[in-house]
Amino acid sequence: WYGAVDVRTGKSTLFIPRLPEAYAVWMGPLKSTEFYAKKFAVDEVLYTDELVGWVQRSGAPHLHVLSGTNTDSGLQVKPPVVEGLEAFPTEKDTLFAAITECRVRKLPEEIE
Repeated sequence: WYGAVDVRTGKSTLFIPRLPEAYAVWMGPLKSTEFYAKKFAVDEVLYTDELVGWVQRSGAPHLHVLSGTNTDSGLQVKPPVVEGLEAFPTEKDTLFAAITECRVRKLPEEIE
């Protein structure tokens, strides 16, 4: 599972694996992309095999990818590894720091 936000438009996209129908034997009926769009309140849901095409169509000059070290656990957050994504310019330094900073600032509702 991957997520993307087009910072120019604010549009959110969730990328989910395309599971074979045989998985329904163990998992029950497979959920639709519409199900996940509603469940996670995103603008669109595509399959992970559509991610590279989505990036190509977006025309983004570069991708901000999540990469860094969790200061609490010391664990590394590694950028996504998707075949074909290496062809696009990526920026690995800004996003992790920005998200970390957002996590330390809380609304009163979040503190309660």
